[in-house]
Amino acid sequence: MDFRQLRYFVAVAEELNFSRAAERLNISQPPLSIQIKAMEEELGTVLLARTRHSVALTQAGKLLLDHARTALQGLDRAGDLVRRAGRGEAGLIRMGFVGSVPMLDLFSYLLAGFNQRYPNVRIDLHNMSTSRQISALALGEIDVGFIRPSQQCRPGPALRVHTVWTDQLRVFLPARHKLASDAGPVSI
Repeated sequence: MDFRQLRYFVAVAEELNFSRAAERLNISQPPLSIQIKAMEEELGTVLLARTRHSVALTQAGKLLLDHARTALQGLDRAGDLVRRAGRGEAGLIRMGFVGSVPMLDLFSYLLAGFNQRYPNVRIDLHNMSTSRQISALALGEIDVGFIRPSQQCRPGPALRVHTVWTDQLRVFLPARHKLASDAGPVSI
C-alpha cells in the first residue's frame, strides 16, 4: 500500500462513488478500481462494499479512512516543511553573537521579527568572540554572526559583512568639566 493508493481510497470513501472519485482524481475509473482492489488484496479484507448502485465503507474501510487521512495530512505537512526548508523558511539557523549584542534592544527585536516571519526556523544561539565567529563562519559551524568589529577587523574575501545598526559612542562628563559645555563632537 502506498500514498497514491491511500489518496485514491480516501477519494472513493469520501465520494462513495467510483466515477466521481476518478473525476476528482483526474484519472479514469478502471485504474482507480484496480488500485482499490489491490489494496484490499494486500490487506486481506474488503474496504468498500459495492453494489450496482452504491458504494459503502465496511468497518475495516472506516478504520482505514481515519488513518489514511492522518497519514496523508502528515505527508502533506512533511512536503510543505521540506519545500519551506528549501526556501530557507524552515529548519535551523546557527547564529553567533558577541557578548554585548544581546544587550541592545534591536537584537531582541530582530530575533522576534525573524521568529514571527519564520516560525518553523529554530535559532541556535552561540556566544562567541568576533575572531571565533569569523573562524566558525569559515568552517561552516555557524550560519550568521553578529559582531561589533573594530576598525582593524578584516573578515576576508569569503565572508560578506552587512551593517545592521551603527553604535553611537557617547561620553558622559561631570557638569563642571571643561568639555561639558561643548555642543558638538568631542575629540578623543
